[in-house]
Amino acid sequence: MIKQVLVVGMVAGSAVAANRDVQFARFDVPNRIMELHNFGTETVNLDGWRFCSHSGNQIRRYSSAGGFDGLSIDAGESLFIYLNNNAPDDANAFDASDIGGQFANMTAGPYGISFYFPSAGGSVTFGNGNLIADHIQWSIGGVDDPTADERSDEAVAGGVWTGEEDWVSVATDTQWVVLTDLSGAQMHGPADYQSLSCLADFNNDNGVDFFDIQEFLVLFSSGAPKADTNLDGVHDFFDVSRMLSLFSAGCP
Repeated sequence: MIKQVLVVGMVAGSAVAANRDVQFARFDVPNRIMELHNFGTETVNLDGWRFCSHSGNQIRRYSSAGGFDGLSIDAGESLFIYLNNNAPDDANAFDASDIGGQFANMTAGPYGISFYFPSAGGSVTFGNGNLIADHIQWSIGGVDDPTADERSDEAVAGGVWTGEEDWVSVATDTQWVVLTDLSGAQMHGPADYQSLSCLADFNNDNGVDFFDIQEFLVLFSSGAPKADTNLDGVHDFFDVSRMLSLFSAGCP
């Protein structure tokens, strides 16, 4: 059973707009961790929500129908899903096995994943893009892949992804894929993400210098998910400490 510690109340009749405030904020690719963040101003009930994910040789891997039952996500909060089933003992962290079902193997790509909310009747129809809260797909070099794009047409039809052949470009050594559009916009595409191979290069300018610290401090002050450098769902001294460690280590 999935942990119940994040239950903060039910949100009856959540509007599509509110559901789509829950978005993929970050993927730690080598450690296979995904972050879901509520960019809205109200709590979103996650009863009945499901993932559908794909890789270059796996399609239509569905999480279980009741995996998120009893959970809600507060405005401005994040959940972290650990596909390696090694989640820390933290209220915001969950093993994939807690959720149940199956996930496609997350690698540098190609990889695609959608997060669905149920219809008013309480069920998810995976062919209905209007029920997709968020979608992302990435591949090495941004090359189109006809297998891992299994749900991209639904995402485009539902207004949450820019185009079926649009892929976030990553590299074999990518560490994080990070959402950079923090406006809460519902439609995303490759331009809204950064692929970070060196985590110390916080502003993604291919160098490590004062401007990376400056960018981190700006995002830390605003509570942006990217500044949660230790992926524990809060912004505190430990994020600053990790950033300084990354900065000191520099890039290969």
